[in-house]
Amino acid sequence: MQIVSPYRPFPAESSAHRKLGPFDWVGAVRMLAESAFRIGPYHVSVITDLDSPLPVPAFSYHTHERRLMLWILEVSLRYLESADFVQDTVMMSPDTLVLRPLTGFFAGDLTVLTRPAPKHATRPHHPIINAVQWWPVRSKDRLIDFYRQVLALAKTMPANVIEWGADTAALVQLLSPITTGMHQRAGLQVSMLDANQILTNRVQTGQMAAIAHFKYRAKPQMAASFARLMASA
Repeated sequence: MQIVSPYRPFPAESSAHRKLGPFDWVGAVRMLAESAFRIGPYHVSVITDLDSPLPVPAFSYHTHERRLMLWILEVSLRYLESADFVQDTVMMSPDTLVLRPLTGFFAGDLTVLTRPAPKHATRPHHPIINAVQWWPVRSKDRLIDFYRQVLALAKTMPANVIEWGADTAALVQLLSPITTGMHQRAGLQVSMLDANQILTNRVQTGQMAAIAHFKYRAKPQMAASFARLMASA
C-alpha cells in the first residue's frame, strides 16, 4: 500500500489560508511518513509539480492549475493517470498522522470520510472531510474518469469557492446525497465512512482512531502529538 500527499508551495490566497499562519508543511510530511512507516510500514510520497523540487520522496508531474484548490484536484488526477499508481493508495493531507492500520478501509471504488451536520450550525457545513481518501488500484480507470469530472466541475464554481473549498465542494456535488454506507455515485461504488470513527485531532493513550488530523487551529499541536506518538512506540 502507498500513501500520497499533495503539496506544492503556494502563497496564501484566501482569508482562511492566511489565518493558518506559518506552517512547516515539509516537516509535516516527514512526521506523516514516520508515523506511517511505524504502522505499516507504509511509504509516503508527496505528489507535486515538476517545478517544485522537495527534500522528501515525491512523484512529480506537469500541472497547469495555479489555484490551490484546483491544483490539488489536478495533481491527484495526474497521479491516478500515471504509471506510479500501481498499488492501493491512500491520499492523505500533509497535516495528518497515521495511528492505526489503514488497509481495512478500502471498499468499492472510492472511500471518503463524511460527517453529520451539527444540530446548531453557525457556519457552512461540509459533509465530506477531504483530508483522506482511499483509492484501490483495481478501480484506476473509474477513478480517472471521476477525477476528470471533479476537476471540470470545480473549475466552474464561483470565484470565492475556487479560492477556498472547491476541491471538497465538487466532490460533495457529485457524490450527494452524502450518507454513510456503500452507494452508487457518479459511476463509482463509493464507501462513505463516519469521520468521527476514523479521525481525531489529538494523540492519547488507548487511541482508537486511525488517523490524527490537525486542521486549521490544531496545526500547532501536530509536532507535540507526533512526539507523544513516537515516544509511545
